[in-house]
Amino acid sequence: MMIQTFSFLLTIAYFILLTTSQSSPISLQGSDMIPSLVSAGLSTPYQCEYKPLLNTHAIPMKRCFKALHQLPSIHTVGQFHQGGVPDAWFLPATVCYKNCAVDIQLRDGMAATGSWVGVKGAISELIFACELLVNTRSHFAFTRPGASSTGQDNRIVFGVRKVGACLYGANDTETE
Repeated sequence: MMIQTFSFLLTIAYFILLTTSQSSPISLQGSDMIPSLVSAGLSTPYQCEYKPLLNTHAIPMKRCFKALHQLPSIHTVGQFHQGGVPDAWFLPATVCYKNCAVDIQLRDGMAATGSWVGVKGAISELIFACELLVNTRSHFAFTRPGASSTGQDNRIVFGVRKVGACLYGANDTETE
């Protein structure tokens, strides 16, 4: 009983902290998230969106990791580029699972050296850095939209955002 009371009080304190927080200086809304980040630059390693109403922008972490899993897992270092031949390192790229989308593009279109495994690791760190709430009883965790960059001179810019729904084929019946 005491642990439940403590957990409830901790949740209330966390909610109060979130509702009194300043908003992020970078717009992370909808499809303009990555371009605004590219032009604004990053003042901290991770920019997470803070809103007072938790359920309006919370995304189940599991869905973001399933979206992330759709990206290539190439260990080889390559040249991420924009334009030209659409090979394994071609950007921009967007992957989506249910209501979580992961966007990746190059800052100012300048090529950058890196590996997909490194990029995916950085995106995983962003998902955890923007963690919103973990319900230990149901083992369900949420994250919030956010953005960051990685790679050579931080030229690879990426973000996680909530979308209404991803488009699937008619026979797609995958469940969580």
